[in-house]
Amino acid sequence: FWNVRSSKVMASNRGRGRGTRGRGKDLRVTPQGQAVGVAGKPKVPGSVEGLGTYLRSLNESNFKSYGGMFADMVLGYCVNESKLQEAVDLIFDTTVSDRDNAELGAKVCANIAMPPCGSSEGGAAQEPEAKSAIRAGFRKVLLKKFQAEYKKKEQLRTTSIETWLSVFAFLCDVYVRITIGGKPIVIIGKAILTTMDFLLNLSDVIDDEIDCICTSLKFCGKHLEQQSPQELKKVVNLLRTRAIASKTSCRVRCLILELLELRQMRWADPEKTLDEFYADGLFDAIAQDEVSGDTS
Repeated sequence: FWNVRSSKVMASNRGRGRGTRGRGKDLRVTPQGQAVGVAGKPKVPGSVEGLGTYLRSLNESNFKSYGGMFADMVLGYCVNESKLQEAVDLIFDTTVSDRDNAELGAKVCANIAMPPCGSSEGGAAQEPEAKSAIRAGFRKVLLKKFQAEYKKKEQLRTTSIETWLSVFAFLCDVYVRITIGGKPIVIIGKAILTTMDFLLNLSDVIDDEIDCICTSLKFCGKHLEQQSPQELKKVVNLLRTRAIASKTSCRVRCLILELLELRQMRWADPEKTLDEFYADGLFDAIAQDEVSGDTS
């Protein structure tokens, strides 16, 4: 699943459209038998490189079967803060190598950061305190990693727009998957909304960035509106302004209108009619942009 590309390739992709999240890639082999110890318990790799081998073997098809095993590997590997940092760096860097990795990367992080069903608070079986401490430590180090990347967001955006959008898409997926008390982490939601506001107020914002904002709001907009309604309303108003701007491409206008309509439906489209309708509309809009010479 993981698509690891060089920074030179990523830097040349400014303005490349993406379409949909979670597109399938060539499937990799599942984790090898030697990684499984007695009674199906995973054997903890002795190095971060070994951990990386099994991380890169995960994909959407085998994650349900092997995602938990990899999480146990990481929990066993992270015996101190240094090991925690190594594991977070590995998962983070592998994920942001391509924006399409965001969803799977967030699933991997959620499996490590959160206890499985039945062992959380109020569950039938309580997790050992030591393992819970490692999970909390992983969340802390992961958030610090995001904070460090966001401090240099303007530089990152200039150097490689694709890497920048990969980081942002990853953060949005982490927001909806890693929860505390059943709710997304508020500070992450604030960072997402601040970033959207920042991008939509830029004079040089590109179609790919607005595309990423609309795509992310489809799955995290409901949570953002529940936690920060006024900030989300401000972002929506900025999108409306972009939709009616004369310089806005037909493709982006179509994406924004779909997002606005989804919000009117309280972020739920039970019959998936919007996707079908706007899929046809996007096809026509892209064709129109190409005819008019606007392919940004």
